[in-house]
Amino acid sequence: LLSVKKRGLQWMQLKMQKVASFPNRHSLSEKLNYVLNQIEELRIDQQNQTKLFFKGHAVEWQKKATGDVYSTINDRHRAVHRTLSQYPKGASLLDVGCGTGQLAIEAAEKGFNARGVDFAEEMISIANRNVVESGSYASFEVGSIFEYKPTRKYDVISAMGFIEYISIEQ
Repeated sequence: LLSVKKRGLQWMQLKMQKVASFPNRHSLSEKLNYVLNQIEELRIDQQNQTKLFFKGHAVEWQKKATGDVYSTINDRHRAVHRTLSQYPKGASLLDVGCGTGQLAIEAAEKGFNARGVDFAEEMISIANRNVVESGSYASFEVGSIFEYKPTRKYDVISAMGFIEYISIEQ
């Protein structure tokens, strides 16, 4: 995601250099309008940027989520597990932005009804492979949480690793 933003900044710098080289016959207002139009063109919907990032990084995410090396992902999972420990077995978990499914799988293995939702098809594909390998009863669904229509109430909803990928408006 950082590289997408970096490319965007580099692109914008090139556009600004172009504006700086405009002949003096262009008014400041014309230059400003040009820049604003370029910014509008650059604004890719944040969810689409994130989806593009995870499309290319699902396998890498899987390695980070299952590795023995320190991982923010594992820290987030521990925090959710601490919360789940306050609920009886059989309580329900919705993992928003579930990635490759480890949190939902771990919760299901501990006796919770766990469901994961992620809009990146590649992530859910790996999550479905992981659930088969684990033998747990977690379930996964491809979809945007903004359009998700739950068919039940959840006792715990985790959005760890999701919030930072949405815009302020969302």
